[in-house]
Amino acid sequence: MHSRPEPSLHFLSYALAIVGYMTLMLTMPLTSAIASSLQVKTGTLHLGISLLYFLFSLSAILLSMLSDIFGAYRILKYAQLTSIAGLALLANAQEVTVFYLGCVLVGSGTGCYSSIGRSVMLRHSHNPEHIKKRTAILSLAIIVAPILSFTLARSMIPSNWRYAYYIMMIIELTTLFFSQYALRGDYQPLTNIRCVLHVWLKYISTRSCLLNMLSTGVGYALILQTIIGNFHNILKPHTNLTYLQVNLLAFGLSVFYIIGIATFRKVINSPRLPFTRIILTSLLPVSLLLYIFHHSSPTATLIALYGTCYIIGFLNPLSSSFAMAEIKEGQGMASALLTFSFAFTSAMYSFIQGYFEIPIQQFLPLSLGFSFFALFTISILLKKYQF
Repeated sequence: MHSRPEPSLHFLSYALAIVGYMTLMLTMPLTSAIASSLQVKTGTLHLGISLLYFLFSLSAILLSMLSDIFGAYRILKYAQLTSIAGLALLANAQEVTVFYLGCVLVGSGTGCYSSIGRSVMLRHSHNPEHIKKRTAILSLAIIVAPILSFTLARSMIPSNWRYAYYIMMIIELTTLFFSQYALRGDYQPLTNIRCVLHVWLKYISTRSCLLNMLSTGVGYALILQTIIGNFHNILKPHTNLTYLQVNLLAFGLSVFYIIGIATFRKVINSPRLPFTRIILTSLLPVSLLLYIFHHSSPTATLIALYGTCYIIGFLNPLSSSFAMAEIKEGQGMASALLTFSFAFTSAMYSFIQGYFEIPIQQFLPLSLGFSFFALFTISILLKKYQF
């Protein structure tokens, strides 16, 4: 089997990340509209969304493991068809049971997208420097995706929230055709279940790899699930903002995240990166305190959110690139652990927020506080013990 030109495969890895996270994050901005249409509480929908994240995390592990055994070409096709079926159910849901089933199918399908995309990227990256640079681009793709999803969802609400799912189905179908074209000519060394389990145990027992994966998961959960997923409701007290203004402000989140990525790329080879990680993580309480004491001010709220996006924009590619730099085998499984870390944390966030019916104005400081504690502890451990 011949190999496809690398540019098309790298483009596929970025496209899978964007489409996967667009599909995952599409429902959060639509919760109020869906709750009104189905005549249920938003907390009821949050339980479905937590199920979506949970299945997303399991799919990341199971389907990515199967992609190492049977090949990404075959596994990704079935995953994409499952996700498209879930989107069809969500678009036509008339009761909450159908909504839950759609969440199950979408989560079960999309969980492996970014993991398979990342494994494709790793197979065609020839040295650690290529991995760090392409990981930064992949991190950019992942953060742009929910902004695109947020904009799509909010723009469809005035017409009909169901149109957002129909448009996402068209995007998914286009990605399905392209991925089958690109992967058909990609040579992928396959393995067996015993080797996959051996690699899995190796990664979770390597403390530096595991801690960096946890750091990446916590960072993505804070930005994607808590901030971007709830961005409209965070700004809701400032009712004088129009849909267009909210969309533009949401775009600002990705801009500051991108600036964080660009900063990381500038110092990517610095020997002081571990110390820089500690310093930047220590700035998260500034955003936390600013929001707690000045959340009634839209300017202070945006400064706190944009500052957080910049910090996580630096930390996420740092953590994920160091987690993946030494991986030589079982790329699908290793990539899945990154996705699982994010999705499982997001599932817990969404479940807690929905089950206890915590308003986002109270949940945001909780999420920020937990993220600071986890990220700061990880940065100290990595620096002190030089894992």
